[in-house]
This record gives sequence, structure tokens and C-alpha cells, in this order.
Amino acid sequence: MGLDRPGGAAGERDVTGELIDAVAATLPARTPDDLTGLLRVTRRLPRSSGPLVVPVLDRLAHRAAELAQDVGDVAQRAETLSDLGAALVAEGEPDAAVTHLREAVRLWRELSAEDPDRYRPPLCTALNNLGMGYWAVGRHGDALTVQEEVVALCRAFPPGDAPWADAEHARALQNAGVSYTELGRTGEIEPAQRASLDLYRRLAAWDPVQYEPRLAAVLGNFEALTESGRPEDALPANVEAVAIRRRLAADRPEHLAELAWSLGQLGTTLEALGRYEEAGVVLVEALELQRRLAKENERGTRPDLAGALSALGALHSAVGRADEALRLEREALEIRRELAREHPEKHLHVLAHSLSNLGVTLARRGRYDEAVLLEEEAVAVRRGLARENPRSLKYLAQSLCNLGVRYADLGRFEEALEPTQEAVDMLRRLVREQPEKYRTGLAEALANLGATLLDLDRAAEALLPMREAVVMRRALVLENPDRHRPDLALALSNLASALSAVGDNVTALAHAREAVEMRRRLAADLPERYLAELERSRAVLARIDAAIRNPQAPR
Repeated sequence: MGLDRPGGAAGERDVTGELIDAVAATLPARTPDDLTGLLRVTRRLPRSSGPLVVPVLDRLAHRAAELAQDVGDVAQRAETLSDLGAALVAEGEPDAAVTHLREAVRLWRELSAEDPDRYRPPLCTALNNLGMGYWAVGRHGDALTVQEEVVALCRAFPPGDAPWADAEHARALQNAGVSYTELGRTGEIEPAQRASLDLYRRLAAWDPVQYEPRLAAVLGNFEALTESGRPEDALPANVEAVAIRRRLAADRPEHLAELAWSLGQLGTTLEALGRYEEAGVVLVEALELQRRLAKENERGTRPDLAGALSALGALHSAVGRADEALRLEREALEIRRELAREHPEKHLHVLAHSLSNLGVTLARRGRYDEAVLLEEEAVAVRRGLARENPRSLKYLAQSLCNLGVRYADLGRFEEALEPTQEAVDMLRRLVREQPEKYRTGLAEALANLGATLLDLDRAAEALLPMREAVVMRRALVLENPDRHRPDLALALSNLASALSAVGDNVTALAHAREAVEMRRRLAADLPERYLAELERSRAVLARIDAAIRNPQAPR
């Protein structure tokens, strides 16, 4: 989490920062008694107390660590180094943080070896903090190693230590679930998050002020289920997280940012379930909150504002409201370009996301020349990211698919084939490792490959990927009809065209009729989104019907 304070333009006084410095400077820091006093202050001001408390605590962490190195005992040095490391992560200095956090863990290990029951609790806290430091520098495997160590240590606590142990245990499990996500170990994500959720429910019943925000946070991590193709399982957690954060924000406005975040997660899940109207209501509320927060802290909330703009823009684009989508997506792209110039390691991924989304929306408006340039840029960004992190391969494959379609939009069919085939090959490898997560993407890539081959008058070759895409999409429709029926209709219409092109009009007719009937129902619910597609399927059906009635006519 970044250290974001309200502030004005460059050159203006940072009044809040000056006040924080003044508060910190009033506390003495020269003797062992002063160190004890500093530690007492930091322990009595929980970080959840309010937005200005956090930077005060971070300043005090620096002062306490400096003093402890001069006059503190081993436990005080270890404790203050761990606090300092957490503060440095918040301040955007993760490399320095890891150095201090590793030293804190080393000192606690020494003490724990002498008296395990006494020093195991602070060792767990230090290990959890070190895991956060490793995250911040992208060392997700190292983070998971220390998180799993905490889980093992907490399971060894005697019953009398349960309340404290439960808190560190829940934190380690929650963080491990995110590490499993980063490392692609999808089968282990949900068990870790559910175990963490059970512990946080127990803790929140005992101390709601401290633990309800953490309960909402772990519920938010169930968004990974939506990303893995299981939005129906993510929905209850999203709904509960919004309810908790709405209640918290009603009493304490500092929870508004977390409420906006949870609303965004809920909107994304509803969209994945095909519940577009409900998703729109939720995402509009999330954007309104982010705009309000940005007025109070423009610099600190830009990434979240861009995310809310992007999410609502993508939804508008998907349901045929392209003009509204263009306005929102252009604003998101402008913010993300600026962020990526400042901190490319943090923001290039979302920049590529905005480039690709805007390209799709421009193509829906027929502005293909602009769309292809944006998607080419997105592919270039995502290739670079995929070289550093294999998790980016999914997004690279999506951009390659989109690029193939953009070339086809311009009639550049030969150029379309290479990126589309690359996307299929990439997604086949990913599906072998994690089928639930990647099969929707593979179905889309196969459908695009078939369409590209058909555009190249290679209809016989197009049949194989098209048939495979139809089979996969039928299975997906059985699981989630609202989300996948539009894609199945498209795949059926394209397959009908390919079958007709090779002379099998009788089989083609059945597929064409099914596509028309499916799109008729879709257009009845969302005419602005599906009427044009319905007319295209009707044209395919008419051509096939004519070919059957007059088989001698040239095709």
C-alpha cells in the first residue's frame, strides 16, 4: 500500500507532512526509557485508527529503529527493524525494507531458539512482514516460503495462545493464497483463503473493530475465482465484502476507498455472470466513489480511478454503448500512460489492458486503423511483461487474438494468421496446466483461428478449430449460459459459413438456424448489442438456404 497523503500541485507546501513531522519530533529519542515510550505509543495506535495515523506511525518507526540500534536490547532491535521494514514497504522502498526485515527475522530466530514459547509470536509477525517485503520486490516464491513457515509455526501454538496465533495464522494463509495466485498454483488458492476466512470470522466476532476490515479483505481475494472461470462461487464473497465495507464506511469515511474497491470486484463478477444491468449499477457507484476520493487526493487515488473507469468502460463496450465506453476508456488510458511513465514496473500491465480495451471499442465503432495501432502497442508491452512473469502469458494471448481480429477488420488476413496461431499455441500449453482458468480464452482463440482461415479461403482447414471451439463453448454454456451464449452463437454462425464453403450445406443449415434463434433471443434482451449480429446470422442462413434450393448456382 502506498503512502498517499492529500497534497496540492508541485511546489506547494505539504502541510499534512509538516504536521506529522512536528508530532514525531515532540517525542524524545535518546535513552532506553525513551525507546520504551516510543514503542508504547506505536503499540497503542493501531494502523486502522485513521488515514493520518499511518504516516505518523511510519515516522515513529524510523525514530524507534535508529534509537534501538544504539540503546536497545536484541528484542527491541528486532521489533523496531520489523516495524521499520513495514514502513519502508508502505513508503515505496521495498529493497531497503527487505534488508531490515531479514535482519529482524534473524534476530527473532536467535531469541526463539533459546525460548520458543516466548518468542515464537514475534517471529511469526516478522516472517509475515518479510513476506510482504518479498512481495513488494516481486519475489513471490520467497514470500510463500515464509508464509508457509508461519502457518506451520501457528499450528504448533498451545491453546492459550489461540487469539494471537489466529491473527498471524489468518494473515499468513490470506497472503499465501495471493502468493499461490501469483505463482499459478490455482488448486491451492481457495483452500488457503477459506481457512483464512474461517479464522477471521472467529476473530471478527471477538474484536470487530480490528478484524472486520481484514475479513472484508480476505473475502475480496475470492475474486481469483472469477478470474479462474468460477464467478458464481465468487459472488457470495463479493456481496458480503460490500456489505461489511458499506457498514464500516457509514461510520468511518476512511473505509470509502475499500468500499469502492469491493464494489468494483462485485461489478466484475456480475458482468462475468452475464448480469449486465446489475453490474452497471454497481460499477457506476464504484466510479462515483473513486471520483470523490480523487478530488480529495488526486495523486494517491489515480490508479484506482483509472481502474474504475476501465471497468465501467469495458462493460459499456460489451453491451453496445460504445460512445460512453470511448469516453471512459480514453480517460483511463490517459491516466495509465502517465502512471506508467512514472512507475513502469507497477503500471505497464494495466496500461496494456487499457490499450487493448480501447482498441476493441474503437473497432466496434468501425475505427479499425486506430484500433490496430493500440493493439500492436498492447502486444509489445505484454511481450515484455511475459518475459519477466509467465502470469502475463494469458494477457499476451488475449492481445494476440485481438490483434489478429484487428488485422482481419482491415482485410489484412495473411497478417492476421500469425498472431492468432501464436495465441492458440500459447493457450493450449496453458490449458494443459490450468484448464479451468484458460479454456474460455482457448475457445475464443480457436474461433478466431477458424474465422481467419475462412477469410483466407481455406475453409477445409478452418473446420477443425471451428468445431473444437463449438464443442468447448457448448460445455461453457451449460455452466454459465448468460456469459457464454453470445460466443456460442458466433461460433455456430462461423462454422455454418465454413461448412457451406466446403459444400456441406445440409449440416451448415442446422448450425445457422441455431445461431439465428440464439441471437434472436439475445437481441430481444439487448437490441443495441445484438441486432447487428442477428442480421449477420440471418444473412448466413439465407445464403445457405439459397444454396440448398439452387445447388447449381455459383457460390
